[in-house]
Amino acid sequence: MVYNKSMKESKLKDTQLKIKSILYDYLKEGHKGSTSKVEIIKKSFLLLLKDYFDDKLKIKPDLYMLEGFAGDMLFVVNTPDEIKLTDSKLADALDTASDLTYHYNEGKKNRNLDHYNELVQNLKDYLNSDKSSGL
Repeated sequence: MVYNKSMKESKLKDTQLKIKSILYDYLKEGHKGSTSKVEIIKKSFLLLLKDYFDDKLKIKPDLYMLEGFAGDMLFVVNTPDEIKLTDSKLADALDTASDLTYHYNEGKKNRNLDHYNELVQNLKDYLNSDKSSGL
């Protein structure tokens, strides 16, 4: 079988659609019982983080999904200032997650993932600090 450009584009499009579908599922879950846009974002992000850090899941969100979701919630759906007014810790966590692949790639290139690991630990701490989420 010949692997041509159109097949590659088709596979990429399928992957993008799967990612969008998965992220939409997190938003749907986050919407349940939430009354404000920031609550929906927070609950959805916490669910995504929980699954991202869960070693037991066979299929879980990857780094790019986490970064894409955080960036969209912070800069497309809202502005950082809007979220900071309501929940500054959420705004900081979304900001951290929205740049995660950059720090990973830089750390990998420089053979030093210390800063990336620190950011990941900050996200774990954020997830663990939110006991009210019921997750």
